[in-house]
Amino acid sequence: MHTSPGEQPHVLLIESDMCLRRLIAIGLQSRGMQVSEFVRASRELTLKDPQPDLLVVDVDGDVHSNWSLLQEAQALPSLSGVPTIVLCWERECQFAPALPTGQFANSLSQPTTYLTKPFDARVLHQAMDQLLQARAVEAATQEADLEAALLASYSRHSAPSIFPMVTAAGLLLLVISMLLMQVALGVAGFLIVIIALLCWTLGGEKPAPRVASA
Repeated sequence: MHTSPGEQPHVLLIESDMCLRRLIAIGLQSRGMQVSEFVRASRELTLKDPQPDLLVVDVDGDVHSNWSLLQEAQALPSLSGVPTIVLCWERECQFAPALPTGQFANSLSQPTTYLTKPFDARVLHQAMDQLLQARAVEAATQEADLEAALLASYSRHSAPSIFPMVTAAGLLLLVISMLLMQVALGVAGFLIVIIALLCWTLGGEKPAPRVASA
């Protein structure tokens, strides 16, 4: 799901620590965001919630970071391609299966940021804003590319029509026939106008070209 202007971003928060989960959720809700809270990723996410705009997951376990939490979340179809913020202790981020701390993934379709704990809420909010903005720009770019492809395809399939010129010629004959009082010339001009308009109308009813979506 891509957030439209004026629509509240939907954040999926996976955090096993109830106190920290509530603190993060309250902070995000105060910024006008919708927050779905979970202790860990599960198949229920596909059944209950639409695809979120952002995923925040804490990989810290009781002793060490549990990176399987991140892998389980990213394996869910409902979270495929969703920008992700991973929370972990600084000493554990070196074992991250993807990127170093604070770096974005190479694929713009699913950028990932690692945020070390303890962290300032403003740092978390700033990272979220950056990911949401990047996703909005990507969605706008894809939409613009699709519109450009549709316009180009329509232009290729739309040949210039001669019927407007033929219609104008028929109208000119009608005017001349009225000035010269020539009935036969007027009838000819009238028939030309009628035939040209019919051909113009019927020729314009072509199926819209199809554009393959990615």
